[in-house]
Amino acid sequence: DPCVFYDETGKLWIAYGSWSGGIYMLELDETNGLRDYNIVYPSDFDSKQANVTSDPYFGKKIAGGRYVSGEGPYIEHIGDYYYLFVTNGGLEANGGYEMRVFRSENPDGPYTDSKGTSAIYNSYRLNFGVNCDTRGNKLVGPYDKWGFMTLGERAQGHNSVIAAEDGRSYLVYHTRFNNNLVCLSARGRKLRFGTASVHKIGKSFLTNAKARWFTT
Repeated sequence: DPCVFYDETGKLWIAYGSWSGGIYMLELDETNGLRDYNIVYPSDFDSKQANVTSDPYFGKKIAGGRYVSGEGPYIEHIGDYYYLFVTNGGLEANGGYEMRVFRSENPDGPYTDSKGTSAIYNSYRLNFGVNCDTRGNKLVGPYDKWGFMTLGERAQGHNSVIAAEDGRSYLVYHTRFNNNLVCLSARGRKLRFGTASVHKIGKSFLTNAKARWFTT
């Protein structure tokens, strides 16, 4: 589930990976879109063992690891930060699929949430559902009903983000519903920023999704 993007300096990157090993990043060659083999990622396996964060083949780890869930990374630059969106849990309707977000001043991290907690795991933690590890600001999770909606959304995730020229940002994702069907549908929400007083740098943080923007 890769995400390819240009950073603010024009460098081309790919974020990819999921579940057991974590989310990694590689720098790409802007002339052909392939991996840039002039960039070397030295292994830190000898010193970190299972908590490895750099690998000559996989690249640089930016999130996950240690068999925790997490897939479909998407990185978008909004304002002064790069935001890393990751979906945790299982894709089935009752699998706890949910979107979480971290941010960094650099495209390749380190990524942290509003509490300053790293997106990288050093031990296994259940990171979706009830009584789970809460790292990552939660955008949307499964629910049965909301307001006047007749269907509740389940398994929202695997998102993209549109940072529009008017300064607004939109979250696009797929979802299932609480109607016992297995079909998926695309949804969109307008993102908003909230004050995260617990964040070390004390600035606003992309906290959660707002009202539905469009459906297909």
